[in-house]
Amino acid sequence: MGGLWLIFLCVFMGLSCFLVRFLRARISTRQVQASGIVERKAAESIFQNDKLLYYRLQNLEDHPGALAQAQGRLIQLLDITVDSALKSTTPNFLSVPEFCLQSLRAYLADVEAATADAWASYLKRRSSGGGRELFHTSESAKQWLRLSAPVRCVDGAWLSRIHHARTPERLRPSTRIAWQILSEELGDGILERNHVYIYSKLLQSVGLALGPGNSAQFIELASDPDRDERVWTAAVAQLALGFLTDNFLPEILGFNMAYEAATIETLICAYELKEIGMDPEYFNMHITIDNADSGHTAMAVQAVMSFISALKPSETIQSWKRIQAGYLLAKMLPVTPMPVSKHREEVLSIFSKKCDPAKELHRRCTARIGRSNGKKLGEWLDPVLWETQKDLFLSSLAQSKWIVPGNPRDSNLVRQMGWGGRMFGAFTLREKTKVEEWIRNMTSKHREVDGEAARGRYAEFTGYSPSSPEIIPAKLAIAFQKGDCSLGIAYNPVKPTCIPVQILPSLLIEAATPLQYCIDSPANCATEQGIVAVRIMRILNGLPHPEDAVLGMDEVTCPSEGVVEIAWRVDKTVKQQRRLETSEMNDSSDLLVALQPWLWLDNVARSPKQNYWFLIGAQEGFVAYVLANTAGLRKGGLPDETAFQLGAISEMMQREMSELTCPQPEQRQEGFWAVIRCLEETISRSV
Repeated sequence: MGGLWLIFLCVFMGLSCFLVRFLRARISTRQVQASGIVERKAAESIFQNDKLLYYRLQNLEDHPGALAQAQGRLIQLLDITVDSALKSTTPNFLSVPEFCLQSLRAYLADVEAATADAWASYLKRRSSGGGRELFHTSESAKQWLRLSAPVRCVDGAWLSRIHHARTPERLRPSTRIAWQILSEELGDGILERNHVYIYSKLLQSVGLALGPGNSAQFIELASDPDRDERVWTAAVAQLALGFLTDNFLPEILGFNMAYEAATIETLICAYELKEIGMDPEYFNMHITIDNADSGHTAMAVQAVMSFISALKPSETIQSWKRIQAGYLLAKMLPVTPMPVSKHREEVLSIFSKKCDPAKELHRRCTARIGRSNGKKLGEWLDPVLWETQKDLFLSSLAQSKWIVPGNPRDSNLVRQMGWGGRMFGAFTLREKTKVEEWIRNMTSKHREVDGEAARGRYAEFTGYSPSSPEIIPAKLAIAFQKGDCSLGIAYNPVKPTCIPVQILPSLLIEAATPLQYCIDSPANCATEQGIVAVRIMRILNGLPHPEDAVLGMDEVTCPSEGVVEIAWRVDKTVKQQRRLETSEMNDSSDLLVALQPWLWLDNVARSPKQNYWFLIGAQEGFVAYVLANTAGLRKGGLPDETAFQLGAISEMMQREMSELTCPQPEQRQEGFWAVIRCLEETISRSV
């Protein structure tokens, strides 16, 4: 009897231990699952926020508050990349601890050599019979191009506001070099050379019509069903830098120096696209134009050198660390998507085979899949339209309530394929397994959920804390603080017979203001109106009309004068002459103070899409009544040579603007008269 009790006790204890272990395992599993869900939701939130910020920054007129959000996101990314570099055991740009031109050139030469070695190794593998490494099929190449679009459609955005009319004089030599790089990214005012335009043509050639990069449609069509969001993050970083130049100039110059170097990914992409039969022009162009001898790589280094030389000795250490932070941001934020998932291709192939057999079965199905592009299932699977919409279908399905990313068991799509589901028997076991693998591998590839640990690393490393960005909801109405500008054709002002030379510098700076924000978004510049703005800004910045080749380092070594450079030169001459005449060593006049009455124009210019024709009219006002007024300039005391120099600039600008067909002539007239009225007041106060 005692033995039976002993056996019973042992069995009971064993069952108890098993039950405890089982419950602990279940709790642990649920904790892990819960943790995974939280992490996935956090990553998904980051992904969606980046896509939303991408759209808002390119439509800043309607979302001025996005600037503050952009600065917060940029600092977060700087924190993460600086922290990663500090912890890395692999040599990186931090191995150049202080600015030394020899050390900098040596480091960049090593980077270039590493790229050349990687390229040689790739070619050796291919010549030995190795297959393509980036694009396994033409379909995967097509999808990779689609997923790359967010970052390709903001090409050059990090430089968009780097060289403005009010950029301080001491910084202008470096910012002008960077602006020339931007101009070449934008095609130098020739639409067929514009990088975004060329990439858009490439997408269209493979049957992808995503729409403009600043449109809501683009956000939807360029999304990745495999949740590889790093391209959006990189694109947001580039846009944020471009809009926050006043706070992050050293970081922009460092970013530019890293980004303009040729990469192994670009080399392989051009090579394999050509093999597949797709046009590699966009990537070939970046390989040639980004060279380290006369191209963008060399120019980017020169811009950094020029910037450092303009600093006070006390500013150099911190500024170099900030340049390093920008360089690391470019190097450590991947700008290309992961190669297209094999699981995605397999699932797309499965649905492609189901289209024809399922076309009648889904006619009565009322369920819609997709958001703004939502359709009924029968409409998605229409065999006639399938090839043109299959990619959007898969993206929409991946983001729908039918899918729980990373969790096939809880995904309604999988449940409906099993016993008792409405699609039981429509998919084989193998096909169902492929769908499950696709969903399981759909977990976010974002690695920022632990980014909280890096908080403050950028500020700690650089010792710099930026001020809040200036946010001006620039709408046309705020322009009219100067009085009634709706004077129309009845107003016929007399061209001033004398423009006093002492007020000319401020007028020249304002002459470079109207269209300077028109090139904030590379997507806007891939249009006829945008490309005209690029051409006008090139003329104002003193860059000659492009011929068959880019200017490159030729313009860097022998720079031309733009109207703002002329303004600063004239201002120095006037002040020097005044000191000689009055024997005063200190001149309290300040050129930037003289710009205050014109702040309204800078505010209006910040809404270039809404105010485009007003700004064209304003630009014409400066051309007609200042730049082309050679007689008035000479009578006011401007040397003949400089007056004729401005006259030549005005002739080029008049040719550009005379060819514009204006759908809003009244707004164009208002801009013209607004400038004339302010010019009259400025001149009358100076007499």
